[in-house]
Amino acid sequence: MYILTKFAPAFLVIFLFKTDVHSQGIEYSPYSDSIEISSAGKSLVDSAFDYINNELDFINFSDCNNCGSRAHLISAILESKFPALSTAKAWLFADFKRASQEAEYRYKKNVYLSAGNECSSWGYHVTPIVLIENKNSIDTIVLDPSTQSRSVSLRRWASNLTPQGEKTYLIVKDKSYYTFPDNSGKKFEDMKSVWNDDDKSLNDDDYSKSIEKILKSKHGIREHWLFSSEVKKIRELLPADEGDN
Repeated sequence: MYILTKFAPAFLVIFLFKTDVHSQGIEYSPYSDSIEISSAGKSLVDSAFDYINNELDFINFSDCNNCGSRAHLISAILESKFPALSTAKAWLFADFKRASQEAEYRYKKNVYLSAGNECSSWGYHVTPIVLIENKNSIDTIVLDPSTQSRSVSLRRWASNLTPQGEKTYLIVKDKSYYTFPDNSGKKFEDMKSVWNDDDKSLNDDDYSKSIEKILKSKHGIREHWLFSSEVKKIRELLPADEGDN
């Protein structure tokens, strides 16, 4: 596996992933987005991880569901709290979850991502990432307290979730996507080169869906008005121009 980086205007890094499956069984998508490099070092990224893990007490990191809501809120909060960080999202899919592999798994056992904890049936997982300069290279760092005890490289994160001898599919996308395009069978459309920005179901611009799912995970099903104080607290952490929508 290799990652070829190319600098473009506004310090964007373009991911060009070799599509062959490497030794860990991870296939890197050729359809990843261009991502901005953060003007920060590893120490700030580590501080951001500690902040997520210790200060965002409204997030239940042991919840086996709602990773999309966690990633969506964390990405926005980090950019508000740490202006030097520019976030994106890494999506890792179990091989059977891909629309292009649907026929192959019709009579084949589904193998899920392995989180190394009680969560053993993930078809996919998503988490915030940041890109930082490290001497003459670019490091892609994952911030995922639900599966890692510290910030780690993108490759380590994906390898930790890929079962031994199995295949997974990794794609990096803009932070604005709340979920991914899927077909009528709920399989990820992995051959779709551009995710449709006109499909509003892929986004959660005002964070309402994310906040509701996170608080229901924490408290269980309760009347919405009981969440009002916590909703206010969360929205105060979000970027002002978006959180006030």
